[in-house]
Amino acid sequence: MADIFTSRDRRRVDTIAPLSRSEVADVSSGDHEFANITRAVMVSGAGSLTIRLADDSADLTLTVTAGTFLPLRVRHVRRASTAALIGFW
Repeated sequence: MADIFTSRDRRRVDTIAPLSRSEVADVSSGDHEFANITRAVMVSGAGSLTIRLADDSADLTLTVTAGTFLPLRVRHVRRASTAALIGFW
């Protein structure tokens, strides 16, 4: 999986530039690995999520509310109840 922040020179402009790409996390058939590590995620459906953050070795389970925009660097969505997630980078 690509991490656009390690493939560039890590100038501050990379982290403050507007978000330009997105990917819907499809967990209907199991885990979802994002094509790139996200800069932020938007929750489009409330519920619980089990995710793996960019530099973690363990999963994290969160209860989320629809319409929430979270500044999380997510690489995998392991499981979702009724929650739906869109990753941005």
